[in-house]
Amino acid sequence: MAIGAEHGGAEHRGADDRETGGPGKDRRADFIEATLACMADHGHQGTTVRRIADYAGVVPGLLTHYFTGKDALIAAAYREMSDRLHRHVVEVVEAAGADPVARLSAFLATSFRPPSFEPAQLKLWVGYWSFVLSDPAVRRIHAETYARYRVLVVSLVGPVLEAKGRVADDGEVEALAIGISALLDGLWLEHGLDASAFGSSDAEGIAREMIGARLGIDLSV
Repeated sequence: MAIGAEHGGAEHRGADDRETGGPGKDRRADFIEATLACMADHGHQGTTVRRIADYAGVVPGLLTHYFTGKDALIAAAYREMSDRLHRHVVEVVEAAGADPVARLSAFLATSFRPPSFEPAQLKLWVGYWSFVLSDPAVRRIHAETYARYRVLVVSLVGPVLEAKGRVADDGEVEALAIGISALLDGLWLEHGLDASAFGSSDAEGIAREMIGARLGIDLSV
């Protein structure tokens, strides 16, 4: 199920059609997808165990067989969403070849195009960022996935500087990675809050210009 895609919730199926589950059938992945779709449509406040069950087409009691409650489901869905997007970004970067600038350019391109940059996805990110402040499980997952993301950005920035003949210590490269991450997060957040303010191509252009200027390279397309 694509995030935000039309679902088979209670509005679209009768209560008698809901699955009660069977022995040995692991539905964790289905429930995580249902949670993401429900949150994209209804936000955190509107996401309940009953509504998630409706999206998954099961009785609510089946969810508690795999998860302790809504908070556990939301945390698991956040990890899956983060892991999925990370895998996608890595695949795009690897497909760009060995040239450092081409790899960084591919990273920026995919950061502002689907599936990373689309309304349902941005809505989920904005919602989850608010949980980081209040939910210990989400905060822990965020710390892990953000650290992994920074490592990826470091692996892109370092070779660019080396190719330019610049000698940068680990601290400088790490600081650049933090700055780039913050810039992209800020553009995602502002667009997620008000999509009319600027478009995805505008956001990508801003990121390319600012990062290119800081690194001393041409990242225009």
